[in-house]
Amino acid sequence: MVYLKSFLYLFKNFFIMKRKIINVTYRKESNSFPDWLKYEITILNSEGEEEVIPAYGKDLEDAISRIKHDERVNRFENVANNINPFIYLLIWVVFMSGVVSLHYMFDEPLIILYGLIFAVFSFTLIQWWTQYRNVDK
Repeated sequence: MVYLKSFLYLFKNFFIMKRKIINVTYRKESNSFPDWLKYEITILNSEGEEEVIPAYGKDLEDAISRIKHDERVNRFENVANNINPFIYLLIWVVFMSGVVSLHYMFDEPLIILYGLIFAVFSFTLIQWWTQYRNVDK
Protein backbone atom coordinates (compact mmCIF):
# COMPACT_ATOMS: atom_id res chain seq x y z
CA MET A 1 0.00 0.00 0.00
CA VAL A 2 2.85 2.38 0.82
CA TYR A 3 4.44 1.73 -2.57
CA LEU A 4 1.19 2.54 -4.33
CA LYS A 5 0.87 5.85 -2.47
CA SER A 6 4.44 6.84 -3.30
CA PHE A 7 3.94 5.90 -6.95
CA LEU A 8 0.75 7.95 -7.12
CA TYR A 9 2.51 10.88 -5.47
CA LEU A 10 5.37 10.74 -8.00
CA PHE A 11 2.97 10.36 -10.90
CA LYS A 12 0.79 13.25 -9.74
CA ASN A 13 3.63 15.67 -8.99
CA PHE A 14 6.12 14.91 -11.74
CA PHE A 15 4.36 13.45 -14.74
CA ILE A 16 1.11 15.36 -14.94
CA MET A 17 1.45 18.87 -16.35
CA LYS A 18 0.13 21.27 -13.75
CA ARG A 19 0.43 24.51 -15.70
CA LYS A 20 1.33 25.43 -19.22
CA ILE A 21 1.93 28.64 -21.12
CA ILE A 22 -0.68 29.16 -23.81
CA ASN A 23 0.09 32.69 -24.98
CA VAL A 24 2.88 35.27 -24.72
CA THR A 25 2.53 38.86 -25.87
CA TYR A 26 5.31 41.40 -26.02
CA ARG A 27 4.27 44.62 -24.33
CA LYS A 28 7.07 47.17 -24.35
CA GLU A 29 10.68 47.91 -23.55
CA SER A 30 11.56 49.22 -20.13
CA ASN A 31 12.06 52.96 -19.79
CA SER A 32 14.19 52.80 -16.65
CA PHE A 33 16.35 49.76 -17.51
CA PRO A 34 17.77 49.43 -21.01
CA ASP A 35 17.54 46.00 -22.69
CA TRP A 36 14.71 44.88 -20.37
CA LEU A 37 11.44 43.79 -21.93
CA LYS A 38 7.91 43.38 -20.56
CA TYR A 39 5.78 40.41 -21.57
CA GLU A 40 2.29 39.31 -20.65
CA ILE A 41 2.20 35.57 -20.25
CA THR A 42 -1.09 33.67 -20.21
CA ILE A 43 -0.88 30.45 -18.20
CA LEU A 44 -3.46 27.66 -18.17
CA ASN A 45 -3.79 26.28 -14.63
CA SER A 46 -4.53 22.66 -13.82
CA GLU A 47 -8.10 23.70 -12.96
CA GLY A 48 -8.56 25.05 -16.49
CA GLU A 49 -8.44 28.73 -15.51
CA GLU A 50 -6.36 31.21 -17.47
CA GLU A 51 -4.06 33.51 -15.56
CA VAL A 52 -2.30 36.53 -17.08
CA ILE A 53 1.02 37.38 -15.45
CA PRO A 54 3.23 40.35 -16.38
CA ALA A 55 6.83 39.19 -16.72
CA TYR A 56 10.01 41.18 -16.99
CA GLY A 57 13.37 40.03 -18.31
CA LYS A 58 16.16 40.52 -20.81
CA ASP A 59 14.48 37.96 -23.05
CA LEU A 60 11.51 35.62 -22.90
CA GLU A 61 13.46 32.79 -21.28
CA ASP A 62 14.68 35.12 -18.53
CA ALA A 63 11.14 36.38 -17.92
CA ILE A 64 9.78 32.84 -17.62
CA SER A 65 12.59 31.83 -15.26
CA ARG A 66 11.73 34.83 -13.07
CA ILE A 67 8.10 33.69 -12.89
CA LYS A 68 9.22 30.17 -11.91
CA HIS A 69 11.53 31.59 -9.26
CA ASP A 70 8.73 33.68 -7.76
CA GLU A 71 6.48 30.60 -7.60
CA ARG A 72 9.19 28.67 -5.74
CA VAL A 73 9.60 31.61 -3.34
CA ASN A 74 5.82 31.64 -2.73
CA ARG A 75 5.85 27.91 -1.91
CA PHE A 76 8.84 28.42 0.41
CA GLU A 77 7.08 31.32 2.16
CA ASN A 78 3.91 29.28 2.63
CA VAL A 79 5.88 26.48 4.27
CA ALA A 80 8.00 28.87 6.36
CA ASN A 81 4.94 30.79 7.56
CA ASN A 82 3.26 27.58 8.74
CA ILE A 83 6.20 26.65 10.98
CA ASN A 84 5.82 27.55 14.62
CA PRO A 85 8.30 30.30 15.70
CA PHE A 86 9.31 28.07 18.60
CA ILE A 87 10.82 25.66 16.05
CA TYR A 88 13.08 28.44 14.72
CA LEU A 89 14.20 29.18 18.27
CA LEU A 90 14.86 25.48 18.84
CA ILE A 91 16.96 25.26 15.64
CA TRP A 92 19.00 28.29 16.77
CA VAL A 93 19.58 26.85 20.25
CA VAL A 94 20.65 23.46 18.84
CA PHE A 95 23.00 25.14 16.34
CA MET A 96 24.63 27.34 18.97
CA SER A 97 24.86 24.40 21.40
CA GLY A 98 26.77 22.50 18.73
CA VAL A 99 29.09 25.45 18.15
CA VAL A 100 29.76 25.86 21.89
CA SER A 101 30.36 22.13 22.34
CA LEU A 102 32.88 22.22 19.47
CA HIS A 103 34.50 25.18 21.19
CA TYR A 104 34.93 23.21 24.42
CA MET A 105 35.96 20.03 22.59
CA PHE A 106 38.80 21.65 20.62
CA ASP A 107 39.49 24.55 23.02
CA GLU A 108 39.50 26.98 20.10
CA PRO A 109 37.74 30.32 20.72
CA LEU A 110 37.47 31.14 17.00
CA ILE A 111 34.97 28.31 16.50
CA ILE A 112 32.25 30.50 18.04
CA LEU A 113 33.15 33.31 15.65
CA TYR A 114 33.09 30.89 12.68
CA GLY A 115 29.70 29.58 13.80
CA LEU A 116 28.26 33.09 13.99
CA ILE A 117 29.74 33.99 10.59
CA PHE A 118 28.20 30.82 9.12
CA ALA A 119 24.81 31.68 10.65
CA VAL A 120 24.89 35.25 9.28
CA PHE A 121 26.02 33.98 5.86
CA SER A 122 23.22 31.40 5.78
CA PHE A 123 20.60 33.96 6.82
CA THR A 124 21.84 36.42 4.17
CA LEU A 125 21.79 33.72 1.49
CA ILE A 126 18.21 32.77 2.36
CA GLN A 127 17.16 36.45 2.32
CA TRP A 128 18.76 36.92 -1.11
CA TRP A 129 17.22 33.76 -2.56
CA THR A 130 13.71 34.61 -1.38
CA GLN A 131 13.63 38.01 -3.06
CA TYR A 132 11.11 38.29 -5.85
CA ARG A 133 12.73 38.49 -9.27
CA ASN A 134 9.71 39.38 -11.39
CA VAL A 135 9.31 43.00 -10.34
CA ASP A 136 8.49 46.01 -12.47
CA LYS A 137 11.66 47.38 -14.11
